Amino acid sequence: MRNEKTKRRCLRAAATLAVTGAMCGIGVGTASAHESAPEPATGGVLGAVQTSAGVLVHHLEEYHLSRPTWEVESLLTSPQENIRIHKAMLDDAIDPVLGLLP
Repeated sequence: MRNEKTKRRCLRAAATLAVTGAMCGIGVGTASAHESAPEPATGGVLGAVQTSAGVLVHHLEEYHLSRPTWEVESLLTSPQENIRIHKAMLDDAIDPVLGLLP
């Protein structure tokens, strides 16, 4: 069981690196015109990376760019909510890439 947890953590770390790389290297449209993250343009790996990058862009626009003081205010008033929002964002960003694994 412990080996399975370690494997899952490694996969999440790899997916996080892939998503971060996607944000730096693969062009995706911003989510500003959308209520939610944009749909991927293609399937497979590229679609998963685009979806993950879209989730991150959407989060940045919704919470950090539109309300620059949100991070500090939420940490001072409701740190649990801040952590919940960031955990949900990370899960949404990593899940498409993890979904490609057998």
